[in-house]
Amino acid sequence: MKINYIKLSSIFLFLLSLIQSKAQNSVSLKLTSLSYQFTETQPEILQMKLSDNGQLALEPGLNFSYEGFASPRTALKVSQFLILDKAMHIAASTQLMIKIKLVKSFKHSIYFAVGPGIFYRKSWSDIEGYINESIYNESSGWQYKFTWLSGEIEYNYYLTKYSDFTISLNHTQAESIGIAFGLKYWINKNPGKKKGCIACPSFK
Repeated sequence: MKINYIKLSSIFLFLLSLIQSKAQNSVSLKLTSLSYQFTETQPEILQMKLSDNGQLALEPGLNFSYEGFASPRTALKVSQFLILDKAMHIAASTQLMIKIKLVKSFKHSIYFAVGPGIFYRKSWSDIEGYINESIYNESSGWQYKFTWLSGEIEYNYYLTKYSDFTISLNHTQAESIGIAFGLKYWINKNPGKKKGCIACPSFK
């Protein structure tokens, strides 16, 4: 699978270097669940489908992400998904996004993120009856696709001084979105703030 991880990693490290070392940063771990594909599927080969046409499906997996904030409203986010797709094949995606705070009200906050992503999966070509959709490139038993636009919408609910419950709608595969939920842990919360404000839900 010819994906230039070195180039993408270099871009990420360069952008990350623009963020001050004392800025807010966090990590999140989420579980994936339902997914929806906007385009036509091949339902006869899908083992995890929840609708007759296969567009709604169960795709369990994990999502790990890291965020480094350049300002109170803007962050650089790297996100990694690993899922069992609707055809019961291993699939994944790697995304580098700019994240922006849209709404903040006491314990509630909503963010939007957008940026490039790579979507890849174990090739479906070994599935009997599979018709190549020409969406993915194929190499060495894997199918993959790069896109300049991937994204997510995320809702966070303040739990404790350093943790939030988080749920998001994510671009999980080339033509699919999925729901993920889990916990966000704040590693560092802008030491420039006074201690009295750090514990306040309105800080984040």
